[in-house]
Amino acid sequence: ETFPCVGAITEPFAIPRGRVGDGVADCCGGSDEPHGDVSVCMRDAQQQLEEARREMTSMELSMAARRVLAEEAPFAAARAAVEDAQLRSDELRF
Repeated sequence: ETFPCVGAITEPFAIPRGRVGDGVADCCGGSDEPHGDVSVCMRDAQQQLEEARREMTSMELSMAARRVLAEEAPFAAARAAVEDAQLRSDELRF
């Protein structure tokens, strides 16, 4: 026999009845314990979602910067080759 956890975020979740009231919070927010606070589960999920969004934004900015650098790389290489040729030319004059 199982006990349905209250406040499960992703999908219905149940634990064996023997784990209910054993002093260990097996369900999110401790709904399987006498003094559990199910609202903790929602707060934790919200915090995890906000952190994931911040990480996603950071990754998107990083990828955009990489795209810009990749687009500029051929031009930077060409500029470096021109500068190198000019320096070699200058060396030959002295």
